[in-house]
Amino acid sequence: MSIFEAYQLTKPFNLSDLMLVLERTDTCNDEWENYGKQEKKMNNLLIVFGLIILLVILPSKSDLEIDDSSYDYTNSSDEDYSEEDEYTVKGEFVETDGKWMSCSSHADCYNYSEPIAWCRPTANQFWTDKGCFCEDILYSCVIERTNNGKLEYSYCASRENWQCP
Repeated sequence: MSIFEAYQLTKPFNLSDLMLVLERTDTCNDEWENYGKQEKKMNNLLIVFGLIILLVILPSKSDLEIDDSSYDYTNSSDEDYSEEDEYTVKGEFVETDGKWMSCSSHADCYNYSEPIAWCRPTANQFWTDKGCFCEDILYSCVIERTNNGKLEYSYCASRENWQCP
């Protein structure tokens, strides 16, 4: 309500003047209702933008690099690994006579065997059930074994001229 309208109320007025003031008051109330609705819409819009920004900024699971070099696999079980991890080496690398050989599938490793240095396991050494396989990160033919309860891996060796001493 303006000062002029307030002044008009102090003068004697008729019923039509009162109706005019009431109409303007209703219009003002409608404007406040519309303002409230717009404010709610803006708040909802800000929430949506905030969620979008969080989803874009937060890294996805595949973007995370996990350093598992300090993890002790001695006490882990098969339930600890998903199928995605099955062909990813988890133990310690052991230098042997095996050589790095590029692969893109497990079939590329079928003509390879364990390194000659590993051909006769001791009482505390056991092969895993995979044989030579194409490792998912290295893209090389590798083989795994447990040695005194610790998981190890090495590059596979070619079967050409391979003899176990």
